[in-house]
Amino acid sequence: MDQVAYHLELAIYRWCGLQPPAYGPGDLLGSLWLKFSSAPYIPTGAAALMSSLYTDPFFQSCPRAQELTPGMFGAGGTIQTVSDLYFFLRPCGDSFTPSNSLGNVKAGKV
Repeated sequence: MDQVAYHLELAIYRWCGLQPPAYGPGDLLGSLWLKFSSAPYIPTGAAALMSSLYTDPFFQSCPRAQELTPGMFGAGGTIQTVSDLYFFLRPCGDSFTPSNSLGNVKAGKV
């Protein structure tokens, strides 16, 4: 499993408490949220997902992750499924710096 997939799985688990095989690449993010919460996916669930991503140092240091906007998750947005989000964040694997991540793990910040 590559670093993006690994950290995305962690973020989704923090976000809605699910981990594979409870969901797969083709699952709608909004549907995953509704298994976890009765709050509306837009804007509450999408904002919570973005927050979960940003608590991970891997995505904090990734410029591509910082380009996410709530509108991308809404109706007609470009990110609807787990796979959509993975492929959007895939460039984060290119900018990953192990020393930054390891420092946070050792400090207990992950």
